[in-house]
Amino acid sequence: MKNKTKTQKWTGFFTNMLGIILGIVLTFGVNALWQKHEDKKKVNEIMALLRHELEVNKEWFKTQENFMKHDSYVYRKILEANGNWNLSIRIR
Repeated sequence: MKNKTKTQKWTGFFTNMLGIILGIVLTFGVNALWQKHEDKKKVNEIMALLRHELEVNKEWFKTQENFMKHDSYVYRKILEANGNWNLSIRIR
């Protein structure tokens, strides 16, 4: 009778220990997967914000380019020179 009781206690102990170890491993595994998911979500959000900012900046630069092409005498002269720079300074 005593021998059977000791066997049941050790069997129960190993079963419980196995359950605890599997629970801990499962908890850390799910936590790691969730962290990867959250990191990917943050990266996607940052990329969307960056994409929007670049689109806004692109429109601003187009506006500035149009202003310079049509309203800026100096910029128009630079475009007309097309790389043919005359470095001499004329004083009037």
